Amino acid sequence: MSRFNSPPVHGSRARPVGRPERRRRSGAVHGRCSGGQPVRTQAAVICRFGGSRPGVVPVWRVGFPDSGGRGSAVASPPIHQGNERDHTMSRIVVFGAAGRAGSRVVAEAAARGHQVTAVARNPDRLTGLPDGVRPAAGDATDRESVARLAEGADALVLTVGGPDPDLYTDAVAATSAAVRALGPAGPRILHMGGGASLLDDQGVPFFDAPGFPEAFKAQAAAQIRALDAYRALDDSVTWTYLSPPPVHFAPGERTGHYRTALDRPVVGDDGQARLSYEDFAVALVDEIENPRHLNQRFTAGY
Repeated sequence: MSRFNSPPVHGSRARPVGRPERRRRSGAVHGRCSGGQPVRTQAAVICRFGGSRPGVVPVWRVGFPDSGGRGSAVASPPIHQGNERDHTMSRIVVFGAAGRAGSRVVAEAAARGHQVTAVARNPDRLTGLPDGVRPAAGDATDRESVARLAEGADALVLTVGGPDPDLYTDAVAATSAAVRALGPAGPRILHMGGGASLLDDQGVPFFDAPGFPEAFKAQAAAQIRALDAYRALDDSVTWTYLSPPPVHFAPGERTGHYRTALDRPVVGDDGQARLSYEDFAVALVDEIENPRHLNQRFTAGY
């Protein structure tokens, strides 16, 4: 049996280890913020402008530490717990909310007290939503649909999928255009990407490794193009692309614990990278609440 067994692999082209893309935003300088609230991370100073009270949309800008370091993949990634957070309520719009990942992101965000809109092309599929979640019809590949739902939001979450390989790049184009049109008040985009571009222990993307199944190549290549499209965006759009493990990613238990890295899977003592859909949702909502990977791809695992 191939190591790339079900569930299907979602793919994305990796950036070289140790060279994550970080873009300096206007209003942020080396090691400090100009008029904003500094929030230090391992590799950047993230400046928060606004968003500290209801009705004010936060704008996040990135400055690099005074040391000049641009960060690298973490050799021993930190363990995060989903209940350790410092945040205010956010307005989160989840596209693909009827799916396995999207429904869990909706549940996780709602349980933390966020204002959540669950979006599906067919809203009849949005059953069993948590109390307070607003269902809505929408299409992540349609700019007008996205623009209608993006207004007033703090984050757009894309957990979309389907047989059309152009779906992912079409979603990038539609959401980025809608966000850009809203100006500085536009929401962040958080994209559920794929793990096929993560590097194996030989430094080779899983997509290019021998034995990668033909059945998954179209979808994996489509997610690679989506990540490339994000990286080609200008500074008017803020995005984060979260890759699950390339193989062992399935519904399971919510532990609230995970580790993060950039271009290599987070592996356990057995050398395997694993994550449940539930803890993927934890990692994604944590990223909304405490941004650590602005305009960057990252991955999570146990």
